[in-house]
Amino acid sequence: NSAASFLQAVVSIAGLGALLVASNTAFMLVKLAGAAYLVWLGLMVLFSGEMSLEDDNADAGRNVSNKKLFLQGFWVAAGNPKAIIFFSALFPQFISSGQASVQHFAMLLILLTAIAFGCMMIYACGGEKVKGIIKETAVCKCINKVLGATFVGLGVTLACSRR
Repeated sequence: NSAASFLQAVVSIAGLGALLVASNTAFMLVKLAGAAYLVWLGLMVLFSGEMSLEDDNADAGRNVSNKKLFLQGFWVAAGNPKAIIFFSALFPQFISSGQASVQHFAMLLILLTAIAFGCMMIYACGGEKVKGIIKETAVCKCINKVLGATFVGLGVTLACSRR
């Protein structure tokens, strides 16, 4: 997630954020790709069957490679076309046109990446704590249905949104 956010921020700083704002076609293509990915993720969760968070199933999650986990997080974040527009709106608040330099941009990018990574770590640690609360299979099944339906709904909403 942090790597994708970093790249989106670089793209924004490089001026491609303005291109996406100006080019409705480019924005729509990225938006629809992100929406399709959200729907796909939602359907995968909905039809994944019964899941449990019991300790005997913990080994199955450990068999997933770090590369696959990284790519999943990367593509989820990269599939958000509004992030580039967000960065395009955010960065001008901190950049003075007379003082803009590579060092200034680098500092903004490093700060953004550090904050994004810190937030992701808080989410991960919080998720580990919540895992103890929702170990029951019935609770997991209900959560999977809610999350799957939410992802599908968000994907459809994103695809149908005007901008």
